[in-house]
Amino acid sequence: MHSILFVGAALVGLPIILHLIMKQEPKRLPFPAFRFLKQRLKTNQRKLRLRHFLLLALRMLLIALFCLALYQPSVLNEGFIPLHGDQPAAVVVVVDTSPSMGYADGDKTRLEEACQRAIELINDLPDGSRVAVVETGDPGGDWLPSVSDARTKLTDLAKRAPKPGQSAPATGGGQSVTAALATAYQLLRTVDEQTEAADTLPRLVAVFTDRAASSWDPSRVDDLKKLRDSVPDPKPAHAVVDVGTDKPVNVAILAAEMTEGRAQTVPADQPVSVTVTLAAVGLDAKATVHALLDETKIPPREVDIPDGQTRTVAFEFKDLKPGAHQVRFELEKKDALMADNTRFFTFRVVEPRKVLAISDNPGDPARGVVGDPYFWVLAVDATREFSCDVKKPDQVAAADLGGYEAVTLLSVARPSDQLWGEIRKYVEGGGKLIVVPGGETTSLDAYNGEAATKLMPGALKRVVETAKEFPAPKDPKAKDRRAGVVWAVFAGNDDRAIQHPMLAPIKEWKAKGNVDADRNPRPVWKYWEVERRGDGAAVVVTYDTDDDPAKRHPAVLERTFLDAKDKAPKGKVLLLTTRMDMPDDKDPWNNYWDGQNSWAVAFPQLLLRYAAGAAADANFNYPTGQVVTVPLAKLLGGKRDNLVLTGPGVAGTDSIVRPTERQTELRLGPPRTNAAGNYTLTPATADGPTAPPRWQEGFSLNVPAEESTLDKVPVEGIEALTGANTVVPVGKNLELKTALDRQETFRHPVDLFPWLLIAVLLLLAVEGLLANRFYRRPK
Repeated sequence: MHSILFVGAALVGLPIILHLIMKQEPKRLPFPAFRFLKQRLKTNQRKLRLRHFLLLALRMLLIALFCLALYQPSVLNEGFIPLHGDQPAAVVVVVDTSPSMGYADGDKTRLEEACQRAIELINDLPDGSRVAVVETGDPGGDWLPSVSDARTKLTDLAKRAPKPGQSAPATGGGQSVTAALATAYQLLRTVDEQTEAADTLPRLVAVFTDRAASSWDPSRVDDLKKLRDSVPDPKPAHAVVDVGTDKPVNVAILAAEMTEGRAQTVPADQPVSVTVTLAAVGLDAKATVHALLDETKIPPREVDIPDGQTRTVAFEFKDLKPGAHQVRFELEKKDALMADNTRFFTFRVVEPRKVLAISDNPGDPARGVVGDPYFWVLAVDATREFSCDVKKPDQVAAADLGGYEAVTLLSVARPSDQLWGEIRKYVEGGGKLIVVPGGETTSLDAYNGEAATKLMPGALKRVVETAKEFPAPKDPKAKDRRAGVVWAVFAGNDDRAIQHPMLAPIKEWKAKGNVDADRNPRPVWKYWEVERRGDGAAVVVTYDTDDDPAKRHPAVLERTFLDAKDKAPKGKVLLLTTRMDMPDDKDPWNNYWDGQNSWAVAFPQLLLRYAAGAAADANFNYPTGQVVTVPLAKLLGGKRDNLVLTGPGVAGTDSIVRPTERQTELRLGPPRTNAAGNYTLTPATADGPTAPPRWQEGFSLNVPAEESTLDKVPVEGIEALTGANTVVPVGKNLELKTALDRQETFRHPVDLFPWLLIAVLLLLAVEGLLANRFYRRPK
């Protein structure tokens, strides 16, 4: 085409040559009235010059237009993307599949509308175009082999979308539109490497969304701008196709939670109260909420909800058996957005959690024989959160330990290597161990030997007796450590230790200022000096044995065992340095078992709640799309059976879970957790018809409450990234092509060839007419 332009430029000079050749000389007329003729000569010359100039301009313009027509030009706008025509393009189609896209407008949901509009777009793409389809519910994306494959994928997505009024499981928890845009830019950065086209393809990001507030994360815009600008030239153009509704009408269940924020584990003898929060948008609603507890229908509750406000209703459940219980809350009247008409909730009614104390002298409560763990067991059982069993060392096996949430090695004088081995299997499998050494009869070889060092956070050195270890203070007003030492956090000079998770309750006690365990801490007169080991060992809290924190002796140490694969914390060992068995009046070590102080119960509970996890920390309810963690110790009961996962959309191989030999918890993530609903996890095999039911774990997944916020993101917030006039509102009866034509960036190219050809013909006719008229010889 460039050669045509050069030739055309040369031909423009052809009329000049013809003009010079065909130039006529004025005739000489020998009239007598020479003065009159000379004046007439000047007039004729002016007319000839004007005619010659006009014809010259017409002929030059004629040739120029003819050459331009051969080039076949078209009109291009800035930011132009050839959505029609012959030039291929690289197009990334981003489809918002969030739950709010299930809003129905007539007989079609927003998601179905978005898929239809996206298909309209790619149907007009020329052959050779590259297309990628990115769903916000799927974090990945790739270039599809052909435009036809992209059309098929969008058609399948539309078929999977819930139909208006359909009570299909809502899905959610995927990435936002802004996160999907990051994926789109990454794809556009590599499109040239995956394309065989000789010329660089124009790039377009087409987003189909309802512009709901939850779909757009404004905090990511600056990072997305950098990612957008990193795309090689030409920079991508954008089209954000708005398929949303300007005035939505919706009644939603926003949340279901324990009343007053109570724990999701409830003692067996207490009623359970669950509060349900509802909201109305676009109308004043009278809502009726139904509840299904396990398989039992609960009387419904009614509530009036003013437009734009929220209201709550409470459901109370009584006389529940221990175990996991699941509730389905549902609105009686369906509306345009089915995803938030239902809410799921799981809670657990619990009996005291089983813990074990291993002791050389367990006693015989049935015969009234008091053993070393007597006070320990009383303190552990006092709150009914735990129930403590007692066994001798030779009664312990690793298989038996799996059913306990924590094990205490209490004043065992000489633990055998076999016992350490059994306990090690338990800890490495995720178990929690509390080691409480005995008195001077304790074997240092047994506690510092090779088998013990694989677990112990420190080595026992010697017994320290405060009355002999510390000198009398020189200042009578100074503390006298000979009378006993307390924890440094109680002495008020260990701000670092108070931040440890195990000591969080003590921090609360100090804030209250009226807890006797803090105001009158119990002293220790004898303790084991311990040298901390490496490899994950740390000091939790020290005694106030020195003014220099670096020289203080540990009171509690811990050692955490990490998972070999993901390095997540699993097993844990706590080491106490003072005795906790039956006090000996002839050889007192501490005043911990003083019945006049709450420390006697608080300290064992403090240790066990940190080791085994507080009941208030248990969570059975998650947003869709998140990773769910399920503990396996009780579920497996020491066995390695396969587990069966049941819930919405779980089928085939997804329903079978195969835990590894040392796996202590199960982590479930998308796509298993994409659908809202109640889920259960049970052993695949039963123990027999007469055996008690095996343990069952349960959890619930719900669409995030933000999906019920149907207010639109401001256009300015989106166009700050995508550019001015890139948000395209598409009404119900407006075709996408028509909507895009209204946007300057997406107008179709205008081919100028036929118009130039018509102009050439018209100029040719005018030139011929004028030439005949100008050069006609007088008769």
